Amino acid sequence: MHDYKPLVGVFVTNSVIKKLRDQKPPFDKNGLQEASREAQVTLYFFSIKDVDLENQIITGTYYNEETKRWDTAKYNFPDVIYNRRSEGSTSKIRKFRERVAALGIKTINPINDFNKWELYCCLAIMPELKSHLPHTVLYHQEQDMRDMLKQYQTIYLKPAVGRYSRKVVRVKLQQDNFFEYSYVDDRLRLEVAESWDQLANFYRPFFNRRKFIVQEAINVLRLNGQHVDFRAELQRNGRGQLEIVAISARLAAMHSPVTTTRAGTAVYKFTDLFKTMANYSDMELIILHDRVCDFLLKVYRNVEKVYGMFGDMGIDFALDQHLNLWLIECNAKSAKVALFMSYEEPVIYRSFLNPLEYARFLVGFAPVNN
Repeated sequence: MHDYKPLVGVFVTNSVIKKLRDQKPPFDKNGLQEASREAQVTLYFFSIKDVDLENQIITGTYYNEETKRWDTAKYNFPDVIYNRRSEGSTSKIRKFRERVAALGIKTINPINDFNKWELYCCLAIMPELKSHLPHTVLYHQEQDMRDMLKQYQTIYLKPAVGRYSRKVVRVKLQQDNFFEYSYVDDRLRLEVAESWDQLANFYRPFFNRRKFIVQEAINVLRLNGQHVDFRAELQRNGRGQLEIVAISARLAAMHSPVTTTRAGTAVYKFTDLFKTMANYSDMELIILHDRVCDFLLKVYRNVEKVYGMFGDMGIDFALDQHLNLWLIECNAKSAKVALFMSYEEPVIYRSFLNPLEYARFLVGFAPVNN
């Protein structure tokens, strides 16, 4: 029994499996594989195509230490699943999830994606968080948007479910009752609608019957005229304890409604940004950093009150001009791009190691001494 290592299956898309089998592992998949040695888990990657539901067997892709190549082998269903794929809901994926739940297989996170509206409604009734949430409504009719624009002049439209910034639109009410709207697809788009009808002709097909929220735009901190927001990565470790692994600051490209790396965002460590670019003293920085950490732990724990324990969560937040803290959104499957762009190897490695050591914790294994 002592030789048994927990079996951790990393659920990914078919395109990731193809890259692994072509011996072209993506950076983060390679990182997980390297961390699996120290975590003392048996790690394999799989897509839904690799799952034999009937026999409860998975054709897993793993790194063969002897041949130094990515290889395949037949595995039992894992002890723990680490879901790293974006949401797909084919009937086979649904059946697989139901089977996993029925078998009592543990997952690093209890859900696959947050519904922004559902999460907002849950957190808005929590006394310690409600003052940190931008005013948000679910879009039902045009009047919802009119009311929000009248109240705030600048609003955001975001899909209720979806992790990608390419479906986020910023709308500004101009002096002449025109509407400036911007979004990022393959590049930054900035347009003007001269009437409600023109605006509706844009956003209706853009969201294409998907539910979306209308959110107050926070007057966020700016540096050199560029909007700043933040992405924190929080994880539970091999003892089940919560760690703030990284806090990255993102400077949006000029006029961009979002701080996506596709739109030319610059990324810094939180402390570097405030020390070098905002000229904070050590004392000011310590006070601000402590406030931010308290806020992040509060968010994580309150989200867990709703959904259950998470091993891994990305939290997007902002500071306004008065340094008030605002929760923008939570991510159940953070790609950790900002962390990789702003931190050095030890922190990056930690972000791979923690979920695998947490997997051990979930199935009752003692922590590896570290």
